[in-house]
Amino acid sequence: MSQPFFYSGPDCVISYISDEVVTLWRKTVDDNRQGNCDLTALGGKWACSYLKRSFSWVEAACNQFETTNAFLRSQRVAKEAMFSRLDPGTHIELHSDYANYVTTVHLPLVSADALIEVGGEGREYEDGVPICLDSTFMHQVRCPGTIPRDVLLYNVWHPDLSDDEIWAIEFIRASWWPGVSFDPDLGP
Repeated sequence: MSQPFFYSGPDCVISYISDEVVTLWRKTVDDNRQGNCDLTALGGKWACSYLKRSFSWVEAACNQFETTNAFLRSQRVAKEAMFSRLDPGTHIELHSDYANYVTTVHLPLVSADALIEVGGEGREYEDGVPICLDSTFMHQVRCPGTIPRDVLLYNVWHPDLSDDEIWAIEFIRASWWPGVSFDPDLGP
């Protein structure tokens, strides 16, 4: 059943993120920001550091964040995983990722005055409380406060998919010709 938010499930639970990981990531983001993550951010800045991108693990980053890497590899991570920071005053415009085969998880690493709106329904970020959403719904994020919004953002295979369906999607993605101008994750 299609819904903007998912409220529980084994893929949306984490017991803790250690202070060491949070500290190491903050230093990494401050020292080496990786662009704006390919979406329009109004005001402020959106930075990310990928652990998995386009279905492939970024081993150098995974080796740097062993605790997070071990956690993510215990999940059913599909196409991407990243640390994501929204600077204060940043607004990521309304968008959809068109990827109805995943559920997206935002795991806040620190408390910040930030809000995600999915399908017209809003949620505030709470430290350590995962937000699981269907990112095919139009969604946007705002960070109007004075503290950056730092999250571990990753997507897992949609809970309604069977192992055979996941295998088929992985097979199609692996076989996808890179010269084709249409990408199923980006839509028309």
